[in-house]
Amino acid sequence: MQTAVILLIFILGLVLGSFFNVVICRVPEKKSIIKPRSACPSCGTALKPKDLVPVFSFLFQKGRCRYCKSPISMQYLIVELTSGLMFIAVYLRYGITPEFFFAGYLMSILLIVFFIDLKHMIIPNGLVLVGIAGGLAFFAMRFFYNDSILDGEKWYSPLIGIAAVSG
Repeated sequence: MQTAVILLIFILGLVLGSFFNVVICRVPEKKSIIKPRSACPSCGTALKPKDLVPVFSFLFQKGRCRYCKSPISMQYLIVELTSGLMFIAVYLRYGITPEFFFAGYLMSILLIVFFIDLKHMIIPNGLVLVGIAGGLAFFAMRFFYNDSILDGEKWYSPLIGIAAVSG
């Protein structure tokens, strides 16, 4: 049972990683992450669903576009695999709990920011705000809905961290 859950979490991470690649490529260029459909960066041909299967499409096509045979950036494979492994790590740490969803969310934002910064040397403000919103939501959930706060857990530690890094 545990192996099946880990496999499903890994597949979820791969699929999300594929979407993260769209965000990584489009956000710095101020393009929509919803439309148009994904296309080959070299020839512009819209990709079919069979071309979008995370990791497997890259491997079966030997890292090349099915249509123009141009090389596909290793970034796509790396982001998808990293996302899959990242979600497994979060699952193994937290199980399926609210912490899993918040940690997965924040780690996803960090993965996207890392690759955008690596490629373009920018960190889009929108992604920073989305990360802050997620962090505040997690803090609020832990503060208002977690009994362990009343059991002596140091709820103020995140506030000290925020104050320390914000100057």
